[in-house]
Amino acid sequence: MEFTLDEIMDNDLSPRHVSFISTDNGDVRVFGSGSLVSVGNRAGIITCAHVHDTILRLKNDPGICLYPPRNKQVQASVLNRNDIRVVRLPSQRVSEGPKGPDIAFVEAPPSQMDAFRAIGTISDLDRMSARLEATLPREVQCFRVLSGAIYADSPDPIRTGEKVVYSPTGRMLPGNVTRIDEDNDLDLGAFSPAFDGDHQEPSSYGAASGGGLWRVCLNTHSGKHSVELVGVAFFETDSPNRQIIFHGPNSIYRVLRARIEDELGQ
Repeated sequence: MEFTLDEIMDNDLSPRHVSFISTDNGDVRVFGSGSLVSVGNRAGIITCAHVHDTILRLKNDPGICLYPPRNKQVQASVLNRNDIRVVRLPSQRVSEGPKGPDIAFVEAPPSQMDAFRAIGTISDLDRMSARLEATLPREVQCFRVLSGAIYADSPDPIRTGEKVVYSPTGRMLPGNVTRIDEDNDLDLGAFSPAFDGDHQEPSSYGAASGGGLWRVCLNTHSGKHSVELVGVAFFETDSPNRQIIFHGPNSIYRVLRARIEDELGQ
């Protein structure tokens, strides 16, 4: 069965994405993004370290929004900070900037990850690493897509008595990787979203921090596709020509994955 890129983004990438929500002082807002992943027998959310810094500063436990395939409502949960384990670079609070390091893995309890798995899709980093190392056939065409929540595009919460309904906007942004710096293991890249006449660039990418950069590959002969996580966004440059700075595959599959195995076990 053949799929278009839009269908893949709606049905395959969206369920892999989560957004982090703050409810402190009655102010409901999205503040970060992440991707559902597994490493060995452990499962959690890969995001950036400064999103974890925000989680630590909150008065209330953060909410988690998941994005099931098209035509299904956004689902919400709460992440209990007492139940999580975190592996991050750096180990101390982040001084936010374009050079990093700024990447983290938040391990949630198995019961919560099972609930997430029933709604969304957990990406197996071990399998994705093997696919990234394989040579692609000629008939395969690949794209880059950034998944992230956009605070500037998200509607205001709807309040009815004590009930609050909030649906942060999650965006799938195709674009181009314009720079890769592989001078060290914590590789960095720059991503430029591409906009057509039907979509405008947001005033800010705030809350996209921690969002995944995905490689989407389509086989033009078979119609099959694959997706691999190839980056974690953590910084945006100034306008004009705004870019998203991300940690690349080496940071995810070599450095962070090794730290997860060392600190949490396989």
